[in-house]
Amino acid sequence: MKTVVVGCTMNNMDRPYDDLESHDNVENQFQCQEKCKLSPDCYVWTFVSGICYMKNENTFKGTGDNVISGTRECNNSGIRIYP
Repeated sequence: MKTVVVGCTMNNMDRPYDDLESHDNVENQFQCQEKCKLSPDCYVWTFVSGICYMKNENTFKGTGDNVISGTRECNNSGIRIYP
């Protein structure tokens, strides 16, 4: 396994459209990322206002207030992990 620092959580970055599924009552972006890890088809996610949106590919990027998006395999320090 190799690691590459890429800063894989993006504040105020929205990934609209192409949702696989969504989950209500999610407390923070870390819980959203964990939900993404549990879904085999989820590769990126967007967290906004307590809702976690899971997506299967690197979708269109847009901006938005109070929105956080990230990748499935990224630890809390911003290091993306490649198997």
